[in-house]
Amino acid sequence: MWFTENPWPPIVILVTLAVVLAGIWTQNQRSVFLLGVLGLLAGAIAVFVIERQVVTESERVEANIRAMVDAAVRGNVDGVLAFISPQENSLRRLVSFGLELVDVEEDARVTDESVRMTTGGTQAISQFRVNATINLKNPPHRGHHPSRWEMTWRRVGKDWKVFEIRRLNPVTGEEMQVMDHRE
Repeated sequence: MWFTENPWPPIVILVTLAVVLAGIWTQNQRSVFLLGVLGLLAGAIAVFVIERQVVTESERVEANIRAMVDAAVRGNVDGVLAFISPQENSLRRLVSFGLELVDVEEDARVTDESVRMTTGGTQAISQFRVNATINLKNPPHRGHHPSRWEMTWRRVGKDWKVFEIRRLNPVTGEEMQVMDHRE
């Protein structure tokens, strides 16, 4: 487990300390402070490089969210269903039915992602927004629609699978019916 999801706070701290030591060094020219500056800057670079190498479980879930949305944009129902647990037949049918009713355009954007790990890292609850232009097939309708979702994921082997999907009101966060057209 990596100590941070975001490398920037520790990098900013290390660079700030380096600037402070550089200021001290300019006043007394002691080489120990210059070595400290170089060490802190090297540490900041190391944090950045290591963070790029380490992929946490919540980052895997976030990547799955984006891959699911990309599959929906491509109209790849099987690609979306690959992220849903095979045991969740009713959920799989609902998702298939929903994707048959609409086309999601290329402007789909995932924002406000948050992933909370639970039950010892074997379950995750994700919340995110998707803003996209949706083409309803019958009756024909096209419009830009915001949506907000909460998904419960469970780790199955090395993969993360969705076991529950809740549609949330984009403004209030209250649960909505998945197939409800009223926002």
